[in-house]
Amino acid sequence: MQRRWWLFLGLWAWWGCDAEPIPQSPPSEVEVMLGAPMDGTFALSADVDVGAGIEAVGLSAGGTVVLATAQGVYEVRGETLERRAYFKDDGDPEDLGTITVIGPRPDGGTLLGSSRGLFLLDSLYVTKSPLDLEGAGVNDLHEQVEGPLAGLWLATDRGLYRRSAAGLVRLNLEGMPQVIKSVAIEQGGAFALVIAGGELHVLEPAEGGLRSDHPPLDTGTVRALAGGDGVVWAATERGLFRYDPKGAPAFRHYPLASSEAGALAVLDVAVDSTGATWALVQDRLFLVETDRAIAYPAPGATQAMVDRLGDVWAAAGERLLKRGTSTGDQAVTFTNDVKPWVTQYCAGCHRNQTQDFLDYQVMKGLAEKSLLRVRSGDMPRCQGSLRCEPAQRLGPSQYSVLEQWIRHGLPE
Repeated sequence: MQRRWWLFLGLWAWWGCDAEPIPQSPPSEVEVMLGAPMDGTFALSADVDVGAGIEAVGLSAGGTVVLATAQGVYEVRGETLERRAYFKDDGDPEDLGTITVIGPRPDGGTLLGSSRGLFLLDSLYVTKSPLDLEGAGVNDLHEQVEGPLAGLWLATDRGLYRRSAAGLVRLNLEGMPQVIKSVAIEQGGAFALVIAGGELHVLEPAEGGLRSDHPPLDTGTVRALAGGDGVVWAATERGLFRYDPKGAPAFRHYPLASSEAGALAVLDVAVDSTGATWALVQDRLFLVETDRAIAYPAPGATQAMVDRLGDVWAAAGERLLKRGTSTGDQAVTFTNDVKPWVTQYCAGCHRNQTQDFLDYQVMKGLAEKSLLRVRSGDMPRCQGSLRCEPAQRLGPSQYSVLEQWIRHGLPE
């Protein structure tokens, strides 16, 4: 793998005030070889005929799927589409333009980024946001509710905007190009990755402002970003890259193929609430785990997202594909569903006086930790309490009952 040294780049900014550059250490990355991907089968599947090319797909604050076409904005209810009308006020654009990105508005509703600026979907109507972006279209957006990078972030061709308690500011970060394609923030708001000028830039809080670094990684074209818990993922033409500033090294490269075959180009990346990472390549969706990848068919898909139940949605031309990894749409309970699962996979080792996983209160407190360990392949163990070989570990269809239980609120 090609290695290059830092050129420099660690630049301070005080909301638009330049500062002296800070020299950085050489970047490092490691290639994570996952081997040949295993084939996966979705538990449920549905296709929605939209009747027009899908421009963008995303989630509302309430968890419903929202999509946009040249004909308008729609909210998905089951397998039906409910159109949301544009309410135009004096001075607003005549139409919505091309919708580029859709995301939840934490205090309710949906944010819509467009070639004509920022719009809001609240209940049944789409309205123009009053934020003045100086005529810039929105390429990407993210509203972060906590952490040092809290605020509404907007990626535009005229720069990176942030709205916080101090108001809306266009950031002047020296060394970062003004054409910003995408921004993704780590779940806790500790740091972000930005696609600026077609390359990756790291954005981190610093004393008196923000620090922007440009690691000269050999990623090729960077297409999309997604934030997770403690990490941010980048979809590139050379596979996935994961940034974790606490890791050693900070950047890890997932080519999603053997080195002989060459890295697969990734079109999009999505992370769900439990940390599951999905990478979209041509006609396939990869569920990327610690040391393996599971491939699912997704013919014609160009965009992907994950809803709050862990189901994957992909835009494929005029069709919206729903690919369910869950056991179904009905909430599971501990007594009827999870307890038998625990009996089969966990109780042999985890049923004692201090931690009886068959006890509802005990398992409720350990549910998310247990899911992470099962998903990583650390649990359940094989003979001699050794970590199982990849082929022997539980797959998504086997631990989806635990995912569903968590996502439905841990009912007893």
